Amino acid sequence: MLFSRLGRPLPRTVRDRIADAMARWDYSREEQRTARLVEAREPDSESRDGIPVPPPLLRVRVTGAHAERDVWVTEGARDAGLIRTLLQRNGSPIERMGAILDFGCGCGRVARHWESLQGPAIHGADVSRPSVRWCRHNLRFMRTVRCEPEPPLPYADASFDFIYALSVLTHLTEASGRRWLHELIRVLRPGGMLLFTVHGERFLGELPTEDAAAFRRGEFVVANRPAALAGTNAFASFHPSQYVRGSLLPSLDAELVEGVYEDPTGGAGLTPMPVQDNYLVRKQRPERA
Repeated sequence: MLFSRLGRPLPRTVRDRIADAMARWDYSREEQRTARLVEAREPDSESRDGIPVPPPLLRVRVTGAHAERDVWVTEGARDAGLIRTLLQRNGSPIERMGAILDFGCGCGRVARHWESLQGPAIHGADVSRPSVRWCRHNLRFMRTVRCEPEPPLPYADASFDFIYALSVLTHLTEASGRRWLHELIRVLRPGGMLLFTVHGERFLGELPTEDAAAFRRGEFVVANRPAALAGTNAFASFHPSQYVRGSLLPSLDAELVEGVYEDPTGGAGLTPMPVQDNYLVRKQRPERA
């Protein structure tokens, strides 16, 4: 048997490591299969905005099955538009920012739409070596670094005026997500803005009955996904608004500026899918003596 040697059961830690490796291997094969399907549905590889489009496998690692080229680019543009709108109506137009960090930038789904942005210095950080290499080669207006699965980031305190982390906490454990939020606040300047998204009430349909009940009680939920897959689309965590507002945000040195729970575009022309909850927060300024 796989989990035994010479008729004796393997230690539990060894069994767990083997099970984790098998889960990662199975998920990698599923990503590759999905990428082949996506590629087969694309008649050509030309981009519509003059910027190269990443290969299907890199796109799949960012958005799963919703990785067809035109949908991928269009949804990235939608999120870039939401960022612009949120900052503008809260008195901080994106053009006035000094430095912006796309945390979890992947292969530039949103960042590609900042190529013509005048003023801010654009930075990106991601754990994926292939995605970072692709961004460095194709999105040269952005300074992209690879980060580890856990903090710290390779930036000094107060390095950025605006940071966004779209669909990042949605794939992390509770403890890891909290650590990363604190790290993002660290590298944000006082008065700077942080935007992050989570799986909210619109994703209740993906949860089994017991997990849905826990979500409705305001509890953080992971829907029976192996921890070995944390950081991938196969690992999904869910954050009720009661949890975000009552537990997560009070632990940060930040104040809530706005919460957005609806698709600002109405979903027109895009693949129907639930919309994540968006939280825009501002890092507090130090009190003067």
